[in-house]
Amino acid sequence: MQKQVSREIGLSLIELMIVVALLGIVLSIAAPNLAGFIQSKRLGSAAENLAGDLQYARSEAIKRNLSTYVIFRRSTNNWCYGVSTSNACDCSTSPATSCDLKTVQGSDYRNVALAAAITNGTSVSFDRVRGMPSGALSVELGNGPTLRTTINAIGRGQVCAPDSSHPVAGYKPC
Repeated sequence: MQKQVSREIGLSLIELMIVVALLGIVLSIAAPNLAGFIQSKRLGSAAENLAGDLQYARSEAIKRNLSTYVIFRRSTNNWCYGVSTSNACDCSTSPATSCDLKTVQGSDYRNVALAAAITNGTSVSFDRVRGMPSGALSVELGNGPTLRTTINAIGRGQVCAPDSSHPVAGYKPC
C-alpha cells in the first residue's frame, strides 16, 4: 500500500498576520524619514531652479541686448519671483504683470519659504553687454534646514547649505 502525502501550498492565517505586523513596524519607522527626504528634495529643487533662473536671466540679457531683472516679492503667505526685461515686473498679482520671461510662485514648492531678505534689496539686474549682475545676491530658502542660492560679481551661481547644524544632503556648507 502506498501512502499519499498531502502537500498543501499556501500561508496559514498566523503566518500572514506576522508578515502584516512586521510590515507595519517597518513602515512606521520609515515614514518619518521619507517625509524629511521629500521635503529636502523640494528645498533642493527650489534652490536649484532659482540658480538656473538666475543663469537664464543672465543669458537672456546678453542674447536680447537688454538688461534683465529678477524681481522677488514676499508676503506673509507666499513668495514669488519674476524674470523680466522690465523692472516693473510684479509676480504677486494674478496674472503677473510685466513679467515677460518667467514667473515662479512659492506655492509650487510646498513648505518651502523665502527665509531671508535678499542682500541686494528686492531685485537683481543683469547688464545687457556682459551679463554682469548689479550686485551680489544671496537668497535663502527653507524653514528649518535652509539652502542659500548666491550669485557672485561675474554672474556665477552657487547653491550651498548655510547652517551646519541643519545640513541638507548633497549640498556643501557655505
